[in-house]
Formats: sequence, structure tokens, C-alpha cells
Amino acid sequence: KDIFEEHRNNPNVAEAVARALGEIGEKEGIDVLKGILEEHMHNPVVAWAVAWALGEIGERDGIGILKDILREHKYDPFVGVAVIEALEKIGLRLDDLEKFEEIVSSISSPCVLLFLRHPIAIKPLLS
Repeated sequence: KDIFEEHRNNPNVAEAVARALGEIGEKEGIDVLKGILEEHMHNPVVAWAVAWALGEIGERDGIGILKDILREHKYDPFVGVAVIEALEKIGLRLDDLEKFEEIVSSISSPCVLLFLRHPIAIKPLLS
């Protein structure tokens, strides 16, 4: 956290801190990841790193942050796939259809929707 605070404006540091927090895998890292994302939301590399780290941490508290990333990077398949993989690691699977549909409705990237390989996800592509 201190490293990020010292170099807050540097996206390379933000990405490295996000990756380190993912490697550590502690729930306490979620707040730091949220701060990193607030500072660097428009940077797809940092957004990807935050999504990956949230998946590695694996706590449902990260779902809201992942939804924010999807809203900002809805046309970026690189970031979108990282978000979907993180959601799968967290445990957002087909058994939570309401939450799954809510997430799918916020995805605009056809590549990401196809990656999900589920009728709920593919339906928007057919209409």
C-alpha cells in the first residue's frame, strides 16, 4: 500500500502492486485494488491487473469492482476476459443466474460474450 501511495500516478507501479496483491491473495488487498482502479481506471493494463488480482484473491467483495471494470472497458476483450475469469474464480457461476444475467447485460464485447459459452451470454449476439 505504501509503495502505491508514494508512486500513485505511475501506471507501471499500479500494475505491479496489483499483481503483487493477487499473488499474496489476502482479502485486505481489495481496498488497495479499489484505490488503484480509481486512480487508473482508464488504463486497460492496470484494469486487467486489478481484475486478475481480484480473481486470485477470490472474495465475492470484488464483484462490484469487476462490474466497474466491465462498464469502463466494455469494448476491450483483453480486459473483459480477465474479468470473466476472475468472476469464475470467485465462484460466480451459472448457479447464481440472476447475478450472472446482471453481469452479462453489462458486457458489450462480442468476444467476451462468446467466451462465456452460455445461452444467456450468446442471446444478445443473436438479436
